[in-house]
Amino acid sequence: MFSKIVRRTHMYLALFLTPWVLMYALSTIAMNHRDFFRGRPHFEKEREQVYAGAFAPGAKSGAMAVQILRDLGLDGAHNVNAPPGGGRVVITRLDPLSPRRLTFTPADSKLVIEKGIVPPSALLGGRDRVGRARGHRNRGCQHRSA
Repeated sequence: MFSKIVRRTHMYLALFLTPWVLMYALSTIAMNHRDFFRGRPHFEKEREQVYAGAFAPGAKSGAMAVQILRDLGLDGAHNVNAPPGGGRVVITRLDPLSPRRLTFTPADSKLVIEKGIVPPSALLGGRDRVGRARGHRNRGCQHRSA
């Protein structure tokens, strides 16, 4: 009787913990043997278009980014980078599997949309192109949406 309880407990505990142990084992292998898992995240141009939306006078880059993302159906967490003198607004739409980088030039209303190509090794460890920790090394929610 006692032996049966011990065997059953051992079996169900192993079934419960196996996925967790397997995930950490694979991510540790990828981080310790990076030479075998070459590949860097990069962006490829998806499309280029003229953005016809109108902004309020004196709109800040954060408000512009929210409006552009909403019009394109890409609402969600993002970062905005805009130089103080104007010029262009670079929006990075944060997504673990398919991030997007949108570059908007207000002077000619041109919008370039690039899709992020993320290799499997970048999902497990390392940093992406804009310096955020990914996957295994991600610690909490360090981004904000506008």
